Amino acid sequence: MGICNAHPNLQGRYSDAEPLCIEALEIAEQRLGANHPKTITYRENLEALRRNRQS
Repeated sequence: MGICNAHPNLQGRYSDAEPLCIEALEIAEQRLGANHPKTITYRENLEALRRNRQS
C-alpha cells in the first residue's frame, strides 16, 4: 500500500492525499517509466483514491 491509502493521517482526507498521489505518480513516470510496476501501483492508488472520494 502507498501513502494514498495507508497513511493514517490522510485516511478520509482525499483533498489532502490526492496532490501527494499525483506527485508520486509523476515522479515515478519520469524516473521509472510509465509501465514500471511501481508506477502502475501509484496509478492504481490514485484511481482508488478518486473512486473512494466519490463514494
